[in-house]
Amino acid sequence: MLFVPIAHRIGLYNIKKEMEDRVMQFCDPETYALIEQKIIETRKDRDKYTADFIRPNRKESERKRF
Repeated sequence: MLFVPIAHRIGLYNIKKEMEDRVMQFCDPETYALIEQKIIETRKDRDKYTADFIRPNRKESERKRF
């Protein structure tokens, strides 16, 4: 756990996130598994939401380009 704040302070955010994930995976495996399952279950909805958000912005961007 000591290295997580150090990674954050020096800008290694991806490493910090990975360390936090690993710590939780081993210190609280039940909660980790629950969160992991919820992420898997909601992926389709999140992808649709993102696509719905991006679509009009992409169309507007392409229209202004020409």
